[in-house]
Amino acid sequence: MPRTICGSPNEMPPYFSFISALGVAYLLVCEDAYPAVLAFSFLDELQREFLSTYERARIETAVRPYCLIEFDTFIQKTKQRYNSPRSLSVRLNLTELQTELRLRPPHQLSERDFANGGVSTSAEPVHTSLSPRSHLGPVSVTGAISLLLNFVCGLLNLVRGFHLLENTLMEDGEGSFNIMVFFLACSTSFYQCSLLVRQCHWRKAKALASLAVVCACNARLADTRTAWQLLFHVGASIMGAAQVCAWQPAGKSADYNV
Repeated sequence: MPRTICGSPNEMPPYFSFISALGVAYLLVCEDAYPAVLAFSFLDELQREFLSTYERARIETAVRPYCLIEFDTFIQKTKQRYNSPRSLSVRLNLTELQTELRLRPPHQLSERDFANGGVSTSAEPVHTSLSPRSHLGPVSVTGAISLLLNFVCGLLNLVRGFHLLENTLMEDGEGSFNIMVFFLACSTSFYQCSLLVRQCHWRKAKALASLAVVCACNARLADTRTAWQLLFHVGASIMGAAQVCAWQPAGKSADYNV
């Protein structure tokens, strides 16, 4: 979980330590001489007790802190224990927490981090959490039809390719080249299907390139297909490319990864 210190031992005490998880932040105000491992141990203990005491629905529906005022009893008892760090450190096993703090030290905030409306102007790296990767919006009816048509085109090209491969009467070079063209058209149609269901870089450019490959393959296979078959394959590819270009990523959720 992210651990943050607001202030610095080199600055005037007190300083703030806080953690956050599941939409709830736990804040501690302590002096600079207080051990950081005990501060975060106190916050971890509060978090475990709070999450085990209250259900998620009650936390989300609470409009004021007074709704959970009974938790203050546990806070006061725990604070009394942690106000005697010498006797407390003997009863606590802090090895795991010390190792975690050593491997992932808390991010320390300063006044520079709050400059310009909360945007840090310092050259020091700031620990930030990555937002979830943007995903595509729900599939429309036209998108589903386009996906089905491209899948059918891929299957038809695959069947025609294997049919030519098994046909022993066509052993000349032109027949072998047509087999490769059928398999290329099959792969391109299936690739267009993948572009319709997943997010990737350069989706529009890849969709247009796939359309160009399908058109080139059908131009090469014009002698083996009727006009309606050519229109079906090219039309399905055009429809798929148009859907890829028109399909926008879904908007960010209201949580914004806070």
